Amino acid sequence: MSLYSESHLLFPLEALSDLRSERDRAWLEMVAAVEGSRSDSLESAAMVLLLARLCGCSTCNSDSYRAITGCASCAKQALRRFRGEDGDLLTLFEGAKTEISSACN
Repeated sequence: MSLYSESHLLFPLEALSDLRSERDRAWLEMVAAVEGSRSDSLESAAMVLLLARLCGCSTCNSDSYRAITGCASCAKQALRRFRGEDGDLLTLFEGAKTEISSACN
């Protein structure tokens, strides 16, 4: 097993279940809805975009501490550090859905 086997270019949806208990009920419901959707759905893509932005995935590299600890660990820390309410995360999620929808049309 490689040291970097838990790292990806963008946030992997497989790690989403590890984030269920990191926030309150609204977050849990949003995670459950995304997990219940297909992996190629708008909701799944929006969640990846939201978490990639929140975690700073675009600046992560194989030598960084974030990459070494893995995506789920990084996302847990980013969610704990997020100072907004769950409603703010829902707003960011809806914005990501809108952004992806408009880019695909």
